[in-house]
Amino acid sequence: MPRKKYSIRWRKDEPVAFVVNGKKYARIEDIPGTRDRRNLEAMLEATEEQEVERQVKRNLMQDRKAAGRGSLDPEKLILLRFD
Repeated sequence: MPRKKYSIRWRKDEPVAFVVNGKKYARIEDIPGTRDRRNLEAMLEATEEQEVERQVKRNLMQDRKAAGRGSLDPEKLILLRFD
């Protein structure tokens, strides 16, 4: 049996459509199959986690740049040391 293909269509960082084997659904709740719905929910969750990780890295880089200029408070410096 061939594997199913899943995708999420995005617009301005928001999911606007969910696709299962070429069939498009406007909302994740509209997907009839529980397994299909769970797979797409997992994809959504992974995407959100990746975005959080990217934001944390951006903030860390900004803090490190600020540390190089001497404008970082000691508490942040200690936290950076133990990352």
